[in-house]
Amino acid sequence: MDNNQVKIKATVSFPSFTRPDNMSGKYSVQLGNLSTAAVEKLEELGMSPKFKEDSYNRGQFIECKSKFPIDNSKFKTVIDSQGLPIDPDTVGPGSKVEVLLKTYDWSMGGKTGVGARIVKLVVTELAQAEAVADVADDMEAL
Repeated sequence: MDNNQVKIKATVSFPSFTRPDNMSGKYSVQLGNLSTAAVEKLEELGMSPKFKEDSYNRGQFIECKSKFPIDNSKFKTVIDSQGLPIDPDTVGPGSKVEVLLKTYDWSMGGKTGVGARIVKLVVTELAQAEAVADVADDMEAL
């Protein structure tokens, strides 16, 4: 295993696996409720986890961003505990996951830092995303 890889347990917040996030224009997900050991390892690798005590219960968290969809189109990236691929769009906020991350250095506009790319995301407890279309189908048009 590369020394810039780490496996963490986390809770999903703000998943945008297959549609770019409105704010950043990138595919992204926040991984929250990180353990002290996970935070320490991420800091060793150069990352700076954030902390927010809010209604989303993120606690210590990081955000993983990508220019490309975080899906199973090229590799089995989003899988269940049996190793079977699952539709990333079904992984909603509150899902419990184990994630293999690979860190990388970045620089932009004179700033530098360390980011993380999702190598594999194993969903251990699915909190299903509610599709907007499903809600709209149940509504009566006025």
